Amino acid sequence: MKKAIATAPLLLHLFLQAQTVKPPAFNPQRVTVAIPAYLPGIMPDSVAVLRNDTLFYTLVGQTFGNGIPLKAGPRYPGRANPWQVMGELASAYAKGDPIAIRGLYDAKSRPRVDSLLNSADAEPFLRSVRKATGSDLRLLGGFAYHDGFLAFSRDTALGMHLNYIVREGDRHSLSALNDPAPTSWNLGMFYKYMPGPRIDFDGLVLPDSLKFRDTLFIRADLKESNRWVVVCPPTPNTQILFQAQDNGMNDRDPAVGRVEMAIGTRRFMSPGEHVFHVVSLTHPVDRVSETFLKGRAYRILLKR
Repeated sequence: MKKAIATAPLLLHLFLQAQTVKPPAFNPQRVTVAIPAYLPGIMPDSVAVLRNDTLFYTLVGQTFGNGIPLKAGPRYPGRANPWQVMGELASAYAKGDPIAIRGLYDAKSRPRVDSLLNSADAEPFLRSVRKATGSDLRLLGGFAYHDGFLAFSRDTALGMHLNYIVREGDRHSLSALNDPAPTSWNLGMFYKYMPGPRIDFDGLVLPDSLKFRDTLFIRADLKESNRWVVVCPPTPNTQILFQAQDNGMNDRDPAVGRVEMAIGTRRFMSPGEHVFHVVSLTHPVDRVSETFLKGRAYRILLKR
């Protein structure tokens, strides 16, 4: 019995260690971020190099692939680098502690933070940040930007978060960012959608012909759930014809991993033979990329 009592504090210590995650070492290096220009919301940016339909940014920072968990953990009151600020932020968010949250901001930003925390929106805000830290909040990366550092994180409930961090005295603090430039916006869109590999559909069974004004049904089995299926004409930089997300927008099939789309043939604009491509993506798009046209081309004759 004494032995069991003696080991209990050790087991509790190990359990608490398992529930906390230290922020990564801060080691910014020169990195290239490639952002598809066909992502929704992407803006032209002279800072980036545009090649074909991809924006290439050369930045100084760190990226962490699928992300590093951000949870309440060891305290870093010295806030020696941006990642320690993010660790402190996760701890403050997990507790829903308005005083700790306010203390993480620089002097010029605190009036705005005070305005929020003293308003009727304070409690919904604190609920949302507690929800974020309980929904697999992950640090995705960050980059030197102007006089500070952009940090991107994401959770499964609320999506992508952007924090701007500056050096204030001998430590780092969060700061409100008023930035009309497209760079931070485009990086945010990149981390919002986290674009992954394209998958072509080469074996879809489709009709050879339909009457104009009929409905074209496309059924596609996916290798990964939650992906998007995009139908597009064979011309780059034009609007897509249709898109649907697995178990989401425009998907008529409730089964996960299978998409069924009903496309009015009037989207093809006129009777006659039409060529189109069907691809699977990890994100929605708003126009056709050259990369979508590398797979099989499908043809359909629309009769009057």
